[in-house]
Amino acid sequence: MFDSKSTKAEDFINHEEILKVLAYGDEHRNDHDEVDRILKKAESLVGLDRYEVSVLLHACENTENTELREKIFSMARKIKEAIYGRRIVMFAPLYVSNYCINGCKYCGYHCGSGIRRKKLTQEEVAEECRAIEAMGHKRIAMEAGEDPKNCDIDYIVECMKTAYATKNGNGEIRRINVNIAATTVEDYKKLKEAGIAFRWHMVGGGSIENDLRNAAAAANIQDVFLFEGNQPNPYPYLKNADLFVHPSYVESQGLVVLEAMALGVPCVVTKSLGPCEFIED
Repeated sequence: MFDSKSTKAEDFINHEEILKVLAYGDEHRNDHDEVDRILKKAESLVGLDRYEVSVLLHACENTENTELREKIFSMARKIKEAIYGRRIVMFAPLYVSNYCINGCKYCGYHCGSGIRRKKLTQEEVAEECRAIEAMGHKRIAMEAGEDPKNCDIDYIVECMKTAYATKNGNGEIRRINVNIAATTVEDYKKLKEAGIAFRWHMVGGGSIENDLRNAAAAANIQDVFLFEGNQPNPYPYLKNADLFVHPSYVESQGLVVLEAMALGVPCVVTKSLGPCEFIED
């Protein structure tokens, strides 16, 4: 019996259920009322079930049904912008090892392919990261084949630490997604502990600097809370930021917010007089 919440593959990958879902979508591919109902539900951002997704996919498949296709595409754009905004987040792939014990025929790395096997040294990982940073990337998708002997979890964790520690001028890797085979709870714990999610650059100085340094040390985050001191040109730091926060209660203009916006950095501001004149929501 089909059970979408089961942890057993044979329960939720059910051939008969897949055929039912596809048949339902095909049956309603030209049903404008059903498509409108599904799109209205999708607009509320609550998610769709498999039958509703099938209807939309089949409706899009019919290239002659331009009205329904445009409705679906228009709603897809609206939902994308509501969730992600008007931007695309890109990850640069970094292949650290092509050792693999599996025989997946679609993959060029499979164990019977006959290719020369290699895994990067930490020096090579750092070199690749600098090249990626030089291209403007800050996010990496770290890739590796499945081979617990030649590419174990400790090697992956070491590669992550090397990537986070490698800098190219003001460039640095801020986010790593790891694409490896399913592993154990203990190994996932190691990956989580290695995944430093942020670095905070404190540019400038002032009367509370020592207090901030002490607070960072007490929280054991001095390795990611970095004091840069006074900088004649702060814009490289601003340009490389993932987010700009402007917490002022009173602000007549907010020039620094305009500078962040000009550099393409997402801004979060308090509802003060100045920023309200040029930030709508």
